Amino acid sequence: MNISEVDLKKLWAKAAGRCSYPGCTTNCIEIFEKAGTTVIGEMAHIIPQGETGPRATGAKGADTYENLILLCPTHHTTVDKAPIDFPAVLLRGWKTTHEENVGKALTSPVFADVGAICSFVAKILVENYAIFLKFGPESPTAQANPISEGSLLWDLRKCDQIIPNNTKIVDAFMRNKDLFDLKEWKVFAEFREHAAAFERNTYQRMDCDMVPRFPQSFQQMIENYAK
Repeated sequence: MNISEVDLKKLWAKAAGRCSYPGCTTNCIEIFEKAGTTVIGEMAHIIPQGETGPRATGAKGADTYENLILLCPTHHTTVDKAPIDFPAVLLRGWKTTHEENVGKALTSPVFADVGAICSFVAKILVENYAIFLKFGPESPTAQANPISEGSLLWDLRKCDQIIPNNTKIVDAFMRNKDLFDLKEWKVFAEFREHAAAFERNTYQRMDCDMVPRFPQSFQQMIENYAK
């Protein structure tokens, strides 16, 4: 495979790191007792790279997001062992439906008060920080070997968890904007700019000066109101 970094991250982000086989949604990053954290997800070609193979059309399939679907090892084997039962149009339908379901899951509810929304956001921030500590560039693993699989895991965890989490937070504030005064909204706006730049930088590297760090003022505001 010669999948570009942008296509790889786009596939993982839109699938939220879950198998796209209907009813599966297996987490494509697993934590094992002895082996540690590892990538088990497989970026399956809908149309094969060669002129022959599962769902072959006579033309080579591209190593691009449009021709890939994220699957767990079991379902990758399943669709390739019985390609007649799993044609390209079916796999593309799975992918579209799965990505639409991921998008719907990122929609936040309407909250009764600021305390409720901040409690919701506080838990999401805890998740993000735990991932940052374990896989981020300042983690022990990354510091020990910045070109190890740990770097790949950090990229994938940003795609399948942190970016969707940030989307939930932004959506929560946008759907409940009337709960906040101008000063609080300015603090949120700083987080929104951080989240947008963080996502852009994940897909394609930007100058570090163009990516604002997570605003501690936002963390403080959330903690002050969280129930």
